[in-house]
Order: sequence, then structure tokens, then C-alpha cells
Amino acid sequence: MSLRAAAGIALTAATACYPLALWWALRNGMAGAVLWTMAGLMLLRLVICGVRKSPAALFLLIVMSAAAAAFTLSGSALPAKLYPVFVSLSLLALFGLSLTGEKCAVQRLAELRVPEEQRTDFFRLYCRRVTEAWCVFFVLNGSVALSTCFMSDRAWALWNGLISYILIGCMFACEFAVRIWLRRRERI
Repeated sequence: MSLRAAAGIALTAATACYPLALWWALRNGMAGAVLWTMAGLMLLRLVICGVRKSPAALFLLIVMSAAAAAFTLSGSALPAKLYPVFVSLSLLALFGLSLTGEKCAVQRLAELRVPEEQRTDFFRLYCRRVTEAWCVFFVLNGSVALSTCFMSDRAWALWNGLISYILIGCMFACEFAVRIWLRRRERI
């Protein structure tokens, strides 16, 4: 495994664990350490992968560094709790802006596995609809994530560290089931 792949996996795992780690850290007076560690991991990934290959990672590094600095200066957990909101916003921007181009985000991903002869107009329309569905999901998830910032630390961690991941899994599962159903009907 390459250093770049290992850094990507480490950052993904750390990001996924962030809400629960922050909840624990807030209860144990270690939130600053968690925030600065996350910022350090993001910086390491940028150094390894390069800014050009991961502009979203640069954005999230800036957000995490600002949250860490704001927490360090004020002691308020609010900036640290806003991180999942910014993740949803960055994914919304990534997927949403792709709808303005020739190929949407889901189509780019799907084309990695779908042979050229199967890339019909229906395939492109389906990918566009799935991209739109993910945009709606990111708006709703980001809105709930924002509202949980003003709730208890436990409610925030529960939504951002568990429930939203379950819903992401449900989105993937539903889309996969629809895709299987459509393939059986020989439409894609």
C-alpha cells in the first residue's frame, strides 16, 4: 500500500470517528488535542497527496484549523461541532457543481466500472438523478447537523457519529437496489 493510500485511509477513519472522539474529548477536557490532531492529519494528507489533487481536503483543513484555534481561544465547542456541517457543504458543492458540467459526479464514478457500450442516455440520466438525490441528502444532513450543534454534546455525537452514517448506508443500499432492479429490466 502506498503512503498516499495509507494517508487517505487514516484521514477517512479519523474523520468518521471525529464526532465520537470529540464527544469523549469534551467530556474529558481533551477537545483541543482532538481538534489539533485532526488538523495535523489533514495537513499530512495534503503534504502527501498535494493540494491540486484534493482541494476539498484543503478546505476542510482550513475549517478544522479555524475550529481548533477558535476552541483554543474561546473554549467554546460550537466551532468544533460545525465540522460535520462543513463536510456536508463541501460534498454538496462537489456533487452540485458537477451537475453544471457535462458529466455529473456519480457518472464519473460509474464510468470507472461501466463499459462504454452500456453508457446510454438512460445511464446518464440515471446518474444525474442519483447525483441530485445525494445533493438533497447533503442539504438535509447538513441542516440536521447544524441544528444538533445547539443541542447537547450527546445528541450532536449521536447524529453526526452514528445516525448520519446509518442514513448514508441506507442511501447506498437503496440506490444499489434500484440499480439492480433497473438492470433486471435491462434499462441500464
